[in-house]
Amino acid sequence: MNYFKNLPAERIIKTHIVWRILGLLLWWGGFPYDSAGLVGQGFGILFATFVLVSLQNGNFYAKWLWYIFTAFSTGIFYLVLLSEKIPYNYFITFPVYLTQLWSVYKVYQEDKYF
Repeated sequence: MNYFKNLPAERIIKTHIVWRILGLLLWWGGFPYDSAGLVGQGFGILFATFVLVSLQNGNFYAKWLWYIFTAFSTGIFYLVLLSEKIPYNYFITFPVYLTQLWSVYKVYQEDKYF
């Protein structure tokens, strides 16, 4: 448990990006004509990469953009999860949002102590 507790925010955001890429590949394999899902996952990958690079450069506003993006994307995740019972949401999207929430917590925690 200490391993997960001591992971830096950068590592968690990288894990989040890997889950997004895996989700993009699985979504494209299962629903190749659903452009909204592909664009959404692609935007999530690009935005997480932007936040990762911005946080490494010390950009103050990147963390607030990440907080806002997490709030909106988590709300959308729960709306989709409650309205449709798609196995994709349980297997891929749930770890994506768990890592995103975890990264928000770690960014906040690192900002609080530094």
